[in-house]
Parts: sequence; C-alpha cells; structure tokens
Amino acid sequence: MICRHTRARERAPFADNPSCAEPEGHVLDDTDCDDTDPTVHPDAAEVCNGLDDDCDGALPADEQDADGDGLAACDGDCDDADPDTFPGAEEVCGDGVDQDCDGAEDGEWDDPQCWTIGCSASGRGAPLAALVIALGFLVALRRRALPVGLLALCLLVPASAAAGSEEEAERQIDFARAELQEDQPERALKSAESALRLCPTCYDAMVVKALAYEALDNARLAESLLLAYVELVGPAQASEEATSNLERIQSELVAPPPGRARRRARESAGTAVEVAPAVVPGADPEVYRQRVEAALRAGQCQAARSAASELTMVDPAAPEGWQLAGDAARCGGDLREAVLAYRRYQSRGGAEPAVLQMIDTLAANLGAVEVTLQLAEGSATPAVALQIAGLEVVPASSGEDRLRFDDLPVGEPSMLRVSGRGLKEELHELPPLAPGQVEALEVAPVWIGLGAVRVADHEPDLCRTTLVTPDTEYVAKPGELVEVTAGATVAWVENDNGVVEVPLEVAPESEVDVDPSLHLPASLTVVGLPAGAEVRIVVETADGGSIEQAMVLPSDEGEIDEGTGVRLALPTRFRSLRGGQGGLFASHPQLGEHPLTLVLADGGVNGATYPWQKLEGVPRVTEAWAEWQAADRLARTGRARTGALAVFSAVAAGAGVALMAGAASQRGSMVEARQDAITATTGGTDADGLSTAQQDFTSATQLHTGLLAGGAIGLGLGGAGLVVTVVSGGATRRARLAAGPWDPSAVE
Repeated sequence: MICRHTRARERAPFADNPSCAEPEGHVLDDTDCDDTDPTVHPDAAEVCNGLDDDCDGALPADEQDADGDGLAACDGDCDDADPDTFPGAEEVCGDGVDQDCDGAEDGEWDDPQCWTIGCSASGRGAPLAALVIALGFLVALRRRALPVGLLALCLLVPASAAAGSEEEAERQIDFARAELQEDQPERALKSAESALRLCPTCYDAMVVKALAYEALDNARLAESLLLAYVELVGPAQASEEATSNLERIQSELVAPPPGRARRRARESAGTAVEVAPAVVPGADPEVYRQRVEAALRAGQCQAARSAASELTMVDPAAPEGWQLAGDAARCGGDLREAVLAYRRYQSRGGAEPAVLQMIDTLAANLGAVEVTLQLAEGSATPAVALQIAGLEVVPASSGEDRLRFDDLPVGEPSMLRVSGRGLKEELHELPPLAPGQVEALEVAPVWIGLGAVRVADHEPDLCRTTLVTPDTEYVAKPGELVEVTAGATVAWVENDNGVVEVPLEVAPESEVDVDPSLHLPASLTVVGLPAGAEVRIVVETADGGSIEQAMVLPSDEGEIDEGTGVRLALPTRFRSLRGGQGGLFASHPQLGEHPLTLVLADGGVNGATYPWQKLEGVPRVTEAWAEWQAADRLARTGRARTGALAVFSAVAAGAGVALMAGAASQRGSMVEARQDAITATTGGTDADGLSTAQQDFTSATQLHTGLLAGGAIGLGLGGAGLVVTVVSGGATRRARLAAGPWDPSAVE
C-alpha cells in the first residue's frame, strides 16, 4: 500500500487507516518499481538480467539487445551491433571477426576450430606413393631395364631360390667334367646326378652322365641318355658335344672296336644278362620313378626309357620298376625291349593280369630262331650267339644240340656267330624275321685245333692281361701258360692309363709268348688345346706298331685367355696310348693348324703343353677380342651407372615415403593440440591450456611442414631418378646387345 500524505489530506479519512500511518513493509512513496520482487528497488545493484533492478526507469546499455540476436553485451555478445556475432555463433575463419565471442581472434591465433591441419599428409599418402614407386619399377623391369627391375624385385619380393639352385647345378656339372678328366667316372656320375636333381632342366648334366656311363662300359645306357637329351632340347638345339658323342657311341655299338665288342654286347639292354647294379651311391629309386612317370605323361618316350634304365639299376628287385621300363619301351615302339622288361617284372613277382596279357600280345609280334647243332664225335659244344639290331642275344633255352632264341625284333637282318674251344669261328647271316616267325637253322661246327699263349712273368700290380678269343675271355696270371683256340687271339693289357690290345696269331699245336711289360698303356694330358679343335694323336711304337686317336673338343667349354680372347679347353687326357715317338695335330676352324712333336714313355703318365699362341689365327682373334672388350667396358659402365641410379632412386623414394609417413604422424599431433585448444575455450577461456595447446600445435605444424616438404622432395627425386634410370637402362641394354657375349668361334 502506498500512502501519499498529500492525497491523504485531500481524500482522508481512509476507512482502513484514518490517520494514514506507515504500515510495516511499506514506504512513504512509490519509487519501488516492482513491489513483487524484493531484489528490485531503488537501492538495488543492476545485474545482467534484462530488468530495471534499481528502478531508475532505464536498462543499462550493456543489458540492451541492440542487434536483436537475443543476447546483450553483458551476456557475452562481444558486438551487439552485429546480429551474427554472439556466443555460440558459427565462426567464420580468417575474417578477423570473433563471431562466437570466444576471444580467440587475436593475430595469428584464430579460433582453434579454424586452426589449419594439412591436407596432404593423410594416412593414404605413404602407401599411395609406395604403390606409384612399385609400378614405376615394374614398368622399368617390363622394359628390360634389368638393374632397375632387379632392384625392384629386391625391394618388393623375396629373392628367388631357383637361380641359386641353377648356379649350384652348373657348378656340379663342372665338377663332373673335371672328374671325368681325372678318370673318376663314378664320382662324375654322382656329381652330374646331383646337378640334375638341383635343376631338372639343366640337360647338359645328362650329357656328362652319358659319358660317365660310357667310361663305366655301359654304352647302351650312355646312348639312351644322349638320345633323351636330344629329345628334350630338340635336335636343332643339341650341343656339338652331345651329337658327336652320340654318333660315335652308336657306331661303336653297331661295329664295336676289337676287344670291346663282346663286353659291350653282353651289357646291352637286349641280353638276358642282369643289368649292372647301381653306380650312384645312395640313389633314391623314387627320384627315377618320378622321372619315368613325368616323361611318360609328357610323351617323352626316350627320356622315360633312359630314366627307367637307371631305375632298374638302382632297384633291380622291384617289379614296379620293370613294369615302368616296359611301359617306356612300348612308348618308344621297341616291342622286344618291352617284352623283356615285362618278363623281368613277372619273374620278380609282378602278377597284374593286364601286364601278363601284354607280354603275350607283344611276343606275338616278335620272332624266334631255332639252331640245331651237328656235332662231330668228341667235339666240344660250341658257343652260339645271335647278333641282331646291334644287340648280342644269348639263347633263351638250350639243350645238348639244340638252342632257341626268343623275342627277336622283326624286319631286322641278324648274324649267328658259332665258336668254341678248338672250333673255327663261323658267321651265318639270317634274313629278317616276320611277326610270329620261327627260323630254323642247322650248323656243323668245324674243328681247327688248339694252341697256347704264355704270359711272361711280371709284378702282379703292373697290369692285368686278358686273353680274348672268339669263344672266351680269360684273365691270365703272370707266368701262366693258357690253352686257347688256334687262330687270332688278342691280349688286353690294362692299367690305370687304359687298355692296349696286342694281336696274336696262335697256330695249332704251338705256343706264343707275350710280355705285357712291353705293351703297357700310357696316358697323355695336354694343356693349352683350343676349344673346338679337332685333335689327332699318332704314336709309332718301338716294336713297329702304331696307335692313333682322334677327338673333337667342345667349342663352348674351357677358359678364356685374358690376353687374346682365345678359349682354351680344360686339360685333356688321352688314354690307352703306347710309348714311342709321334705327334699331336690340332686343327681349329678359326685359328688354323699346328703340330706338336711327342715322345711318350711306355706305361707312364705323360704331359705336354700345346703352343696355341703359334696358331696363325690368334692375332685376328686378339684384335676382335680388344674390340669386344671396349664394347663390353662401355656396357659394364652403363650397367654400373644404371645400377647406381636405381639405388639412388630407390633410396630417395624410400626416404620420401618415410618422411611422408612421419608427416602423417605429426598431423595426428596437430589434431590433438587443436582439440586441446577447443576444450580450453569452451565455457570460458583457459588461458594456460590455450597457450600450451598453441605451442604444441605450432611445434607439430612446423615439423609436419618440414617432413611434408622433405617427403615431396624425396619422391620427386625418386621419380626423376627412375626416369633417368630407365633412359640409362635402355642405353645400357643397347650397348650390351651390341657387345653380346664373347664367342671366339664366331670370329671370321
């Protein structure tokens, strides 16, 4: 109630207060502008609430919402003249206006929400750069810039172990060749087999194995391996070494040299004699079995046959090996070899009906020869052998005067040889057989008498002497008198240097002496022969005889002489020579000819150095060698330059990727510092927190910028280096192609 005294006097008395006394809680005037709010009265202090707290009739300026944005200056509106500026407004970065009134629009430090976080250091940057580099290296490899490609492989994929295996296989082949030169065929065979297991496509190992088998007197298997080699590489790609040795071995099998004829014939695959035991120590039959099966699947019949022959040597008691041998022979069209293998399968317990039926089917396509002997009273039973298609066949069955040869090839002429103790050797030609034909022949052996050969006494370790007649071979002891069939006899004198054949003519009822110490084999090792030369050795012996040998050295084997470029063969050993005077005659397609005089000691190891420098073609090769070396140096310099560029490119690119990854890490630190600053300015400004966040953000930004710049430079240098590397690689490749590998045999 407001009591105004002047009005009271004019209008009094009031019924409720006739004297107009001031009640409790009232004033004498009307200056309290809101009597319902005790905080509003003339003596009250103004607060930011939009009310006239002191009842002076006007709101203070800082409580007025001049811009109509709903907030006054006392509410935190830092610019009440701008309706877009008030606490909580959306900040516009970089305009110098503090739209959200958080007080963080001071110089370089804009609102924390506006702090810039780089956009080029994202987590995807480093992998993308690595991908670009990898693609660049792959392109370089595709273009055959080999140093770059090889470096890319080193960076992107593990190194291949296959190359190492092939290199080791080549080393094993070199070992095998050296062991052959040292007359160690068993070791050579083992080394060559190791090479083939390391690298199944290193077919040169098959050639070395063939030569090792030949040295072990298994010419049939040597021939089979060489035929398999030609089948696998193709006739056009077969090496000269392989083809020349194949021709030589095949000619010897058809017409064996004296003394070796029967030995090799008995060891042929077509005889009924068991195959020799394995000569590869510790050989695993499974390896050969897999080779046979793989070759059969590929239709490589000759490769299957050679592998099957080795399989039956390694494990002759296993019927499965003989079945595979029969399958391989049948694949190659050799019906007789297939029948013999299947029969051995049966004799070793094999009983598959299909295989047994195959025996009958194949045998029906072969022929047979029956021989009836008309023996004189008291005559010895002769030895009868049949030679057909280069094979010597022993009888499948025999009686006192009747023999039968089964499973003979058809369409092939054959020769029946009849000999025996005291009997004349006779040869009977037989016409080709038809399938299923049985040819009957009657033979009456002729008696010519007996003679004797006395072997002179000597030290047992000096040599071994074997007397060979048409009907037998006999190893004679020193001082022994040996009775032999009259006629031509050969004495084999053998030591570590080879075998010498001494022809003897023994008359009936007479005795012939032979002194092995006068016919001891000698060997000759020659150093300095040019690779690819045809070499012929002729020696006149002291007893008026002569020995001649010839061979063609492989043109792609040996060492290059650094001074002239001439390829020199490995030391070459000639065996089975005799002591005496003679000469070595070497003829080379590019270098010409030059003789070397020889004087050899009987029974000893001789050596000689061939004067290859005197060959007339050496200066021409030397000149070509100098030109090639210049071109090769250019190519090697290019390779080194390209390699260095490739390394530089890889290092620069790698550093760039690493720096980009570091920049990405610093970006995370920048994001974290900005978030700390935003937190420090939310609900009032935390000056210390904001300052710390600013410092952290500054450090992270500077480091991020530096890493980003360094990464860009590294990637740029890597890319530029890659381009230069590719260009250099192309030039190097052209230089390398221009130089090519050194081939002295190509010099005209």
